[in-house]
Amino acid sequence: MGKLKNEFSWSNSRNSVFRECRRKYYYSYYGHWGGWEFDAPDEVRQIYILGKLKNRFMWAGGVVHEVIKNVLEETKSGRVPLMNRLINLTREEMRHGFESSKNKMYWQDPKSCALFEHEYDIEVKDEKWKDLWKHVETCIQNFYSSDIFDMVKNIDFSLWLPIEEFQAFLFEDTKINVKLDFAYRDRNGSIIIIDWKTGKSERAGSDIQLGCYTLFAIDHWNVDSEKVKTIEYNLYHKRGITNKLDAGEIEEIKGYMGKSIREMKSLLADPVQNIASQDNFAKTLNREICSSCNFKRICLSEV
Repeated sequence: MGKLKNEFSWSNSRNSVFRECRRKYYYSYYGHWGGWEFDAPDEVRQIYILGKLKNRFMWAGGVVHEVIKNVLEETKSGRVPLMNRLINLTREEMRHGFESSKNKMYWQDPKSCALFEHEYDIEVKDEKWKDLWKHVETCIQNFYSSDIFDMVKNIDFSLWLPIEEFQAFLFEDTKINVKLDFAYRDRNGSIIIIDWKTGKSERAGSDIQLGCYTLFAIDHWNVDSEKVKTIEYNLYHKRGITNKLDAGEIEEIKGYMGKSIREMKSLLADPVQNIASQDNFAKTLNREICSSCNFKRICLSEV
């Protein structure tokens, strides 16, 4: 089998990294490439591993998302997992992940848990780790007792829309990546997209992200924009925000996406082959951003 080719694509998260720091963007989408190979150069391997790091809050959010994904899959199969059993299993998995990360096993197994706090020896009091688990537990409990889970369980499963691990649509000949949590079609033919939130903040998500969801639904499920609605459901606060973008807002988002794509490609040494040169991607001058960056060890001698 031939080597994988680094194809250019766009996503809201990729755009966020690009806005934050050009050098971080280079490491995340170019410098890491091939780091999984057994004969990868040391620096490339290091960039690849560091790119896997998550801070503890991102880790917790990812755990909750994975739990809910599994619950929904089991529910569709006709078996709703017992909440207390699921919570106990999740606690044990997080304990195992924590210990593995603490011992920095991710340097041998990049697919294992890799926490920013452990890699950079950041002291976090035990109470903070306990609070993190309590947050995860609360989100799972709130999901089980939520009106939205009751509603989803009572929808005809034939109306649930298939959600794949990697989903994308084409925009101006560029692949746009999206990651949907859950979607269904209601009796009126409208598409309802549910986006789980796990943070303590109740701030709404970005219009760009919602626009990407809407554009994906239009392309993938062949509906008009007025037939697409998104619900951002905060599992910690047990509250949802319903959003619906009009045609004008969608056109604005398309304009933003096109501009962002052009800016990204303008820094490439070869836009056609998607080849990048590190020198074209400047470091941010904001040292506050550097302090929480996965790549600070290789990027700066001291932060």
